[in-house]
Amino acid sequence: MKNNNNILRESGMPEKDQWESYFSPLEIFKKFALDSNAGPILDFACGFGTFAIPLAKITKKQIYCVDINSDYLKLLQTSIEKNKINNVSVMNIDIFDKAFTLPEPMSAILLFNILHCENPQIIIKKLAKFLKKNGEIFVIHWRSDIETPRGPSLDIRPKPEEIITLMNSLGFEKKFFDPEISSYHYGISFKIKGEKND
Repeated sequence: MKNNNNILRESGMPEKDQWESYFSPLEIFKKFALDSNAGPILDFACGFGTFAIPLAKITKKQIYCVDINSDYLKLLQTSIEKNKINNVSVMNIDIFDKAFTLPEPMSAILLFNILHCENPQIIIKKLAKFLKKNGEIFVIHWRSDIETPRGPSLDIRPKPEEIITLMNSLGFEKKFFDPEISSYHYGISFKIKGEKND
């Protein structure tokens, strides 16, 4: 994902089938406790819809897929139609556009494989404005302690403790952490500091 400000760093995306072979979305959702009650959901930098499509089969609530890459979104739209899914909205918009907005407050925001950007706090601040009370931000990223088949260079991969420290500075606290949420990734969920779960 790229933009004119060079804030986001592209790590390269393989072909759709290869990319999706690296993940087990249903296992990740189960560990994150993303279930039929989840939603509305924002899948930011959604790419091919690797997570949005299986998630849409779990929850009937709305999923908003945002990406700046129109080619990825065309593939996602094809998958939506093929699977006859009616609760996924595709949005080809730039978060750095002054007019950026979302249709409604979100219960969950997915930041998957995106926080290797140069200034992740800018993205988090912009998106957190749309988070509902008791909403959560979910993060997964490529691990740097093992060999992985893809992913950004090791020097720009954020370590879990770095993300936790950043989120703490932005008013969030860790709710859940799994150092091996999938074969090559760790996962962390965050809630606003001091908020009690319903």
